[in-house]
Amino acid sequence: MAIEYTLSLGSKISEIQNLLIKETSHINTEVGWNKNFRNQDVLNINCHDQGFHIAVIGSLGVAIYQNIKFKIATSITFRFTKEYHDVVLQKKNLLTLILRILSQIKQDVIFDFNGDCLLLYRKDEKIFVNTYFGFWNDENMDLLEEEYNEIYEKEEIDYFLIKSNV
Repeated sequence: MAIEYTLSLGSKISEIQNLLIKETSHINTEVGWNKNFRNQDVLNINCHDQGFHIAVIGSLGVAIYQNIKFKIATSITFRFTKEYHDVVLQKKNLLTLILRILSQIKQDVIFDFNGDCLLLYRKDEKIFVNTYFGFWNDENMDLLEEEYNEIYEKEEIDYFLIKSNV
């Protein structure tokens, strides 16, 4: 099973595609386009030096988490490459890129692991973190705390996350 993280957000897909191309332009990447089974354009970025592959797709829908609704317009999927030499560094590279994205958009976001474990969400400019899940080691929390002054930790977070098309 692949290790996959998804950042779901309300930003327009073209805005996110342009942002990701800009944010990954300084690293060793291959950028390409293809169509998915719904005939949607998908931006693919293979970040060789970072240890993951990125796919950006439009996904109109709503995510519901603990009675909080998130409008979703774009999903960014990060799939780890098995050949990468250091899983801890992969996670750090991923989080660094995600924080750069979050600093440039204002919409609410959901960041999850394999579609069912919520790691972080931003609602009304507040960051909520699932500290129970192992993603948030000391180094990753330090990166997050450098960016955000106030973080709301949830140690007993409910992992139930529903994504449905509208």
